[in-house]
Amino acid sequence: TPSQAALTATRSPAALAKLSPEDRKLAQSQNECPVNEGNPLGSMGVPVKLDIAGEAVFICCESCEDAAREDPAGTLAKVKQLRRSHAAESKP
Repeated sequence: TPSQAALTATRSPAALAKLSPEDRKLAQSQNECPVNEGNPLGSMGVPVKLDIAGEAVFICCESCEDAAREDPAGTLAKVKQLRRSHAAESKP
């Protein structure tokens, strides 16, 4: 069964569609905000793209930027976990 975040993200295609194709694919692979856990990207408008230690990271809104930057290692670890989790959920 898809997670609530996955269901909400599929209902928010308009916000994700405003990203470039490359960014959209990356945001979809992440699926959720690493700061506001459980909050699907696109549920609060167009996801915000950050560069954290040379890696592209998406957050749900500008309010999460300070927290993401305060703990770059934690943010990157959470993003990697989200991408692994979403990849596993997406497999048939």
